[in-house]
Amino acid sequence: MIETVMIDNKPVNLSLNAESITLPDGKLPAFYTAKQISRSKKRYYTQAEGFMFFDDQPGVSIAAQLVQWINTDIATGEHHIYIPGDHTIYHAHIQVQETYVLVEREELLEFDKTLSLIKSNPLQSQIHRCGQLNHAFAQHQVETTDLLFNLDGNNTNPAWLRAGYSANQVILAGGAAVGLLVAAVSYANFLQTPEQHRPDTTGIQTIVIPKSTTRIATDVAALENLLGSLEVFLAYGLKDVSISRTQGTNYSVSAGGDYRQSYPLSRLYQLARQVDAAITIQGQSWLLRGNLYRPSEGEETPLIPLETSFQQYQQLAARAGMKLSIGGLTRHRNRVAAGITLSMDYPSPQTIRHAAALLRENPLHGQLSQARLSIGNNAAWQELILSINVTGH
Repeated sequence: MIETVMIDNKPVNLSLNAESITLPDGKLPAFYTAKQISRSKKRYYTQAEGFMFFDDQPGVSIAAQLVQWINTDIATGEHHIYIPGDHTIYHAHIQVQETYVLVEREELLEFDKTLSLIKSNPLQSQIHRCGQLNHAFAQHQVETTDLLFNLDGNNTNPAWLRAGYSANQVILAGGAAVGLLVAAVSYANFLQTPEQHRPDTTGIQTIVIPKSTTRIATDVAALENLLGSLEVFLAYGLKDVSISRTQGTNYSVSAGGDYRQSYPLSRLYQLARQVDAAITIQGQSWLLRGNLYRPSEGEETPLIPLETSFQQYQQLAARAGMKLSIGGLTRHRNRVAAGITLSMDYPSPQTIRHAAALLRENPLHGQLSQARLSIGNNAAWQELILSINVTGH
């Protein structure tokens, strides 16, 4: 899984809990990597110290760097490794054996939880010196040091998961090379035969070029109106809100909350009518359903490289204070689709309005498929999670 974190004001794609295998001893058999890519169904890989790591997207593998610690004087046993970012902290739980290092778990943590873990287990904790949260550790008298991690996001970094080819792609590439040779010979023969008639192309159907849509700007803008419509329900035990696309720009919205006997039923039904929704009450909970989320149409536009969209979403997340993750690719005959998740802590109409303004300045490809809003114990918006479908080539 790829998570984008900000470290010293720079977005870094980290591969967390990548699928891994143990490599056989000696020289790898022919097509070994291609076969493993086919097996894992993940295109990107790197290898280090007897392990191979696979993920759906390119990113820096800290695990690939940690397994090489077996070549240092690190003591056997349990260790906790932390890499501070600007907003979150990378944590790896590792077990060091005599002949290898096993990375048991990777995760992103908030500062307070990280500090608690370090203080409860200081002897097995090591903190890399980087990120703006490094200053927070200094304020709590927690020592950091340079652990020599390479966080560069390019192919010069050995721990960067790079694109590989599956066994089928290798076979197809070989076949394509033979096919090009045959085509070249055939074309040469064609040119040497002027009497030969070229085929009649009259009536051949034109290939339809797939399009994408830049609707995410209007999707995010509509969230501001939704928060405004549902804000009054925070006083009546609202707990979560779910948005799901049904067809086109049509979305279904459900909002649930805790019901107390002190809540006036007439007031709840009145609020539901005002937002053109239906409310039902069952036991200690209530459920609101309706077409409360109404984004306007976006624009159809030619496809762009999917990698370009990924970079644009990374920039948006950094500017809007959001967290980004990218899911697996779905390949079609002439297009590629991917899922992108944006999340925001403690959203408000103001922060969402800011994100919508950024999107109007630079419209991005994609459209909202699902969204979820959760509410904290203090009856305030706690987290917003947006699932976005992006199509490119």
